[in-house]
Amino acid sequence: MNGDINALRIDVDGVLKNLLPANLLTALLAVDGAGSGLDADKLDGVELSSIYAKYDNVTNLGTTGTDLNTLNIKGIYSQNANVNCTAALHYPDTLAGAGILEVIPIVDQFPIQKYTTYLGRSYVRFYQNWAPVGWSAWKQTDTVPVTYAWTDASGYISLGNGLKMAWGNVLITPVANTPTAVTIGFPIAFSYAPIVMVTMETTAPGTLVTGIACANRTTSQFQIYITRTNTTATGARWFAIGG
Repeated sequence: MNGDINALRIDVDGVLKNLLPANLLTALLAVDGAGSGLDADKLDGVELSSIYAKYDNVTNLGTTGTDLNTLNIKGIYSQNANVNCTAALHYPDTLAGAGILEVIPIVDQFPIQKYTTYLGRSYVRFYQNWAPVGWSAWKQTDTVPVTYAWTDASGYISLGNGLKMAWGNVLITPVANTPTAVTIGFPIAFSYAPIVMVTMETTAPGTLVTGIACANRTTSQFQIYITRTNTTATGARWFAIGG
């Protein structure tokens, strides 16, 4: 087969014939159809449209309370609210789980579910027809980074799934017989006000030190209140956990 800039020349039974661009396009278009796997002209888009259509038909799960275990037909589904991502509805991530679910059928019509949260965490599971029949457990497929830092006064750990923990200690000099507060800033910001536990370092709980409490929690700080019968400086330790 010979070629130049204007046409292809092919050998047909020993005779060279020109195959012009129009002839080549006609031949390609003859196989350009549904199921051919070819979109020759890129204009009618028989095959490309099937790809694009997949992203044009996303079902919004919203607040309908749809159980992900019931979604076994191929498609793409979106969930835009973390509050709807509950364990009861079999979401893989209930801390910051809003994202996209892809249902992909495989051999014997046993589907795979892939879930990607808006923070980029990815999970996958499959439906099995052997005991125990049903959906397998979710498996996280992305890496789970862990960040952490600490000083003598405080520290924190942040996990890739959104869980955060922070801790610290502080010395409080109270006003005698008066609840005295100090404000503690978290060493890492939380997405919502975390659970905070406080305790005191003392050999006289209930006598000289009559009370300790936590109050006014926010995503960035909280307060420790201590009550004591004198003005002796007293150590307090705290621990916070949340997302």
